[in-house]
Amino acid sequence: MAYANFDYDNCNNVLSALQSAGNKIGIKVDEPEWIELDKNFSAADLDRLLAQVKKTETNVKIVVLLVPNENLYQDAKKVCYKHGCVSQCIKKHTYNSMRDEKKARNIGCNILKQINSKLGGDLFYLKFPEEVTKRKVMLLGIDVCHSGNVSNVGFCASVNKEMSQYYSQRLIQQRNQEIVDSNLKEALKNALEAFAENNKTYPEHFILYRDGVGDAMRMMVIQQEVSQL
Repeated sequence: MAYANFDYDNCNNVLSALQSAGNKIGIKVDEPEWIELDKNFSAADLDRLLAQVKKTETNVKIVVLLVPNENLYQDAKKVCYKHGCVSQCIKKHTYNSMRDEKKARNIGCNILKQINSKLGGDLFYLKFPEEVTKRKVMLLGIDVCHSGNVSNVGFCASVNKEMSQYYSQRLIQQRNQEIVDSNLKEALKNALEAFAENNKTYPEHFILYRDGVGDAMRMMVIQQEVSQL
């Protein structure tokens, strides 16, 4: 757990809330390694610190970081991603709210569920008909978000038979482009390897959900997207 030096008490509150939530939902939360940062720490400071930590601690499961500055949030997540660390960044208004005991229980439970999911745990199970469960089925989802200077393609694929765990990948294309005219093949290959690693076999059937396109674009999706797969 990493925190600015003036947030020591808040960090203790967060840990207590996570441990309390863990007792409630059956997840054990051990004592973490504590990392104290300067009060005005930057993304560059976090970058240097994680580089040092990774040299000595080779088994870092997740970095839980209290983020005192809203502007630091995205940069902090990028730094953790750069070092291959799963991260749970908690914004100031969230951990301040956890001073209230009642709010702390609910917030702690939600944060712990997110952590559990990021570490590969399941949040849910779905019961499927036998026609699905007896086959090796992969569920695929594709959507495009048009925001900023580029369009971001979200690609995800289930990697277990309960369809509760997913491989995901972001693709970037030119602004306001809806049809994904390249890179889906590579994304699917990565998803297939993730499925095979989890199941020791490859899927035989695929169900594809494509969001964000109307009937007028159906043929374009078939010709330019499905053809890649």
